[in-house]
Amino acid sequence: MEKKLITEVKNGILVDDDLFRMNVSCFEGKKVDVIIKTHTDKATNPQKKYFFGVVFRMIADYMDSFGETHSYEEIYDYYKNKGYFGYMEMFGEPVPQGLSRASTQQASEAKERIQREWAEKGLVIPDPQQTEFL
Repeated sequence: MEKKLITEVKNGILVDDDLFRMNVSCFEGKKVDVIIKTHTDKATNPQKKYFFGVVFRMIADYMDSFGETHSYEEIYDYYKNKGYFGYMEMFGEPVPQGLSRASTQQASEAKERIQREWAEKGLVIPDPQQTEFL
């Protein structure tokens, strides 16, 4: 069995100390592994929808206008394989990770990098809140 608790540490004490104790109590009498690491938020569903509904669609349409046809998935795979969404470790080696494993920060950085690259090629990819361009 595994329990995951996301909390903050203030003045060296867990903010949700009571919740932590309650979750630990179900392991009474058992050996446990306790791992503490910095929390990172994963890319949100709106971020993922933005990439597939706006970014990759606009790139595919733009490339298509020059006679080069690629699906959204092919464009996603290109950026994933180039490490735009960060890396994970597999068998002790860094491997490009997909958008579903990326943090919100990594997704944001990938968005900005892709926007810059395509702006240089003449395609303006709007930010999510710039609905007047969509």
